[in-house]
Amino acid sequence: MPRKSFAKWLEAVECHSLPWQSYEIEAVQELKSTILGIVMRRMTELAQKRVAELAEINLELEESNSDLDSFTYIASHDLKEPLRGIHNYSTFLMEDYGEILDQDGRDKLETLVRLSQRMEDLINALLFLSHLGRQELNKSPINLNELIENVAEVIRMSKPNESIEIIKRIICQ
Repeated sequence: MPRKSFAKWLEAVECHSLPWQSYEIEAVQELKSTILGIVMRRMTELAQKRVAELAEINLELEESNSDLDSFTYIASHDLKEPLRGIHNYSTFLMEDYGEILDQDGRDKLETLVRLSQRMEDLINALLFLSHLGRQELNKSPINLNELIENVAEVIRMSKPNESIEIIKRIICQ
């Protein structure tokens, strides 16, 4: 058991300290400056590293975009050439043998001409889309009835044995 004489010297002090000495204040300020210097140096190093990484990634993306542009141009050119041949031969068949064919044959040739034109439009749209990311976006009005008919035609061609009905509704909010 401790001696009872310590009880009179026991004092609880809260939220107080002895006044700081000037050398203690100077030491704390020096410590603060040193810590801030280390943190700032480290953050600068990290920022420079990130900038270098982003510059490298940006360069890789530019090279990739350039390669993609080249591929898109070559692929679209290579796809358009046989497509034009199909379109032209279908048109020639319509002109030269349209009267010999029955209505079903003429309908099929007309569909072939229309689909080959649609395919060329899609290839042109892909070419346009590949360049779109590097251009400013310009808004323009579109005929939604034409768009719906194009979509309906694509769906009907992809599922010729199914009955498909497109219902147009105008919803105002």
